[in-house]
Amino acid sequence: MLSIINFFLLVSVLIRLPAVGSWLSNVGRSATHVLLAGVLSSQLISNVPAAALFAPITTHFTAIYLAVSVGGFGTLVASLANLLAFRQIKANTEAPLHRNFFFSFTKYNLLFLFLGIVLAWIILLIL
Repeated sequence: MLSIINFFLLVSVLIRLPAVGSWLSNVGRSATHVLLAGVLSSQLISNVPAAALFAPITTHFTAIYLAVSVGGFGTLVASLANLLAFRQIKANTEAPLHRNFFFSFTKYNLLFLFLGIVLAWIILLIL
């Protein structure tokens, strides 16, 4: 839980930086850019803080929703649920299984991330 709080603090600092604010306002003009930037941001700062980062700068709310939903796939950091699952694996298994879980998790999540991006992009084109 502390990780998510730290991510929100990071978002509040980032959004005040002039370069980041300028970049966000440019990204916020296009639904496709919001989708891609939201997915990428989710991989770095988690999907819920990514939603908080993009919500004030755009009216493309469907793109934000799709971005942070799909953005939960990918890295361990992409979603709090991913971090909690990994914590449970670490607490209840031997060290070699941690590594196996991490690599399997990443492999499958990157596949789902890619598929999710394609589907989300198609949805944006239809809407």
